[in-house]
Amino acid sequence: MRRAGFTLVEVIVVISILAFLMAILSPLLSRSREQARTTVCASKIHDILLCLQTYDPENGSLPCGLRSPTKQAPPGGYAGDGSIDPAGWWWFNNARVLQRKSIRGVRGLQCPSKRLDDAKLKGNILHANYGMNLSLCKVDARFPPYDVDEFQGSPLSMSTLTRPSETFLVGDSGYALICWWNAAKKPPVTFGNFAFDTAYVPGLEINAEKNVLSGEVRDAVGGRHPGKMINLGFVDGHVYRHSASLLLVEKIGENEWNTSPVWRRK
Repeated sequence: MRRAGFTLVEVIVVISILAFLMAILSPLLSRSREQARTTVCASKIHDILLCLQTYDPENGSLPCGLRSPTKQAPPGGYAGDGSIDPAGWWWFNNARVLQRKSIRGVRGLQCPSKRLDDAKLKGNILHANYGMNLSLCKVDARFPPYDVDEFQGSPLSMSTLTRPSETFLVGDSGYALICWWNAAKKPPVTFGNFAFDTAYVPGLEINAEKNVLSGEVRDAVGGRHPGKMINLGFVDGHVYRHSASLLLVEKIGENEWNTSPVWRRK
């Protein structure tokens, strides 16, 4: 007489095979999801570059990285947390990357691969998303120690930059504004606890010794994309994925640092 169903041994064998397959497939699926997020991140940076490339010729320069508060707040209100972030019109307000603080608009400025352990920071678009190169966009207000000619004053124009394909403009960052000081092993200044001071290039080894917010340590030290890669957007409009170490700045002379790819005007 033919028996119905499976024996206990057959069930165990099937379960074992499924478990084995899941053990093999899970890492592959995880890597696939990470790669997809990295691709989405690069697409968002490309969209930001398009907005900046439209803004620059219309206004004669890149947008101001942070413009002092005026009587009129940006559409949707000021970005960030008033207890740790300065208020004002940020580059994404000025260049109309973010016209309103709608869910859709905010998501366009959020990196899908960021790794934060602080729920409060996860919703703050200034932290652990994308940062503009402060040497190019500059600020119009006095923010010590950034109140030097390189970072304060009128923003530069793309047309005045002689190496646009090598000049870093916007990319993965620990803060909405970032400068080469934040990527230097031995920066020329001593940082405090100001929001700008916590900026970092995700995945740089030096971040383990830097003053970053506690909720950003995993993102800063462990990196954001597979292999501690970062997405970088350049002045000429192309987006490039490379090891975070590409942006490391080291002192090579008395008052000289290597800043390649170009952080500073060349």
